[in-house]
Amino acid sequence: MPVAEECREEGMSHQVKETDTALGRIPRGRTGAVHAHCQSRVAAVEWNRKSVERVGRRLMSQSRRQAIKVLIVEDDEEIKEIVSLALEINWPELKLISARLGKTGVELAAGESPDLVILDLGLPDTSGFDVLREIRAFSNVPILILTVRGDEADIVRGLEAGADDYMTKPFRQVELLSRMRALTRRAHPASEEVLAYGGLSFNPPTGQLSHGRARTTLTRIEGQVLAHLMKDAGQVSTYSALTEAIWGMGRQEETETLRVYIQRLRQKIEADPEQPQIILASPGIGYSLAKAD
Repeated sequence: MPVAEECREEGMSHQVKETDTALGRIPRGRTGAVHAHCQSRVAAVEWNRKSVERVGRRLMSQSRRQAIKVLIVEDDEEIKEIVSLALEINWPELKLISARLGKTGVELAAGESPDLVILDLGLPDTSGFDVLREIRAFSNVPILILTVRGDEADIVRGLEAGADDYMTKPFRQVELLSRMRALTRRAHPASEEVLAYGGLSFNPPTGQLSHGRARTTLTRIEGQVLAHLMKDAGQVSTYSALTEAIWGMGRQEETETLRVYIQRLRQKIEADPEQPQIILASPGIGYSLAKAD
């Protein structure tokens, strides 16, 4: 019996949506009596709904009710329902299109030109990593991986393949909305100022980085990391300051992700990435750029 029906049998006036089970907040299955925590979960769901609505109001204000198109490539209908409901309530101008198969997702990414892609890795017809690479071959659209696979190797692989962000299931709707807002904001930067420090010259809108005679193109997140370091040149940018500026939060998971991007930047600009002379680490604190000559 669905959790919502079990709770109704207990005479409760609110319903716990079956989608809350998909988020991992209510155990699947029923072992005899109705779960004792039904009543507390109703309160938690109501709190979660209000939290999502508050974030949604900020989202609408900060995005100036920007109408964008989001593509979700996901074969789990419950997950798609959760995402769709959260967006319908809090971002009504947003148009959500979906694909169950990776092949269809690539076709929609090419034909619909979405402003953001939410991508699962475990698709029925192909690997999400292959979908990511195919989309990156023709588009720089922000891509957020949303998957149950939380191993560090998978996170590194996804980011190195071109993903802009990585979230694991179960997830919080509030956090998903926040990350989506951050990605769409970074995709349309307000400033087009060219940054220069030492021998580095970086153009944020184009992602073009010049280092002496060398020229290279940075991904969106690589550019965000380097831009923050350049603006803080002369001092150490803490882990929390960097992750807050880039992902809107400073949890340990984002610190690990930050290390991946620092390593990728070093591979692009350092003569010897294993002995960095430009992007320096202050263990336990953060990163900084070497003092300019």
